[in-house]
Amino acid sequence: MSQPRSPFKKAPKKKAAVASKAKKPAKAKNGDDDGKPKKPKKPINHPKFKLSADLAVVTGTQSDSRPGITKALWVYIRANNLQKPENKQIIICDDNFKKVMGGETEVTMFSMSKFIGAHLGDRV
Repeated sequence: MSQPRSPFKKAPKKKAAVASKAKKPAKAKNGDDDGKPKKPKKPINHPKFKLSADLAVVTGTQSDSRPGITKALWVYIRANNLQKPENKQIIICDDNFKKVMGGETEVTMFSMSKFIGAHLGDRV
């Protein structure tokens, strides 16, 4: 059996892409275009803060930047084995760490930074 003809016209078939298109030359990377030398990267200077007595006991310094404080806290956590063995995102606070973390017995690694701000003094 033949199918009845449709009153609608069929869409024309698309032609295959032409492979003879010329490729554009690749742009130079690393700032070499126009003969300009690449600028050297400058280190980021993070401001240092005076630390509270409780935070100074944990970090071992009287003043430090926020990234430096975070690194020192992780050194303290690993040295005193404060991470929960089954879930290392949770930190079990000892007496010194509990003073810094607002009296909490357990904190997550993501919530530590909100407790640090209360222990920062003026910029040095």
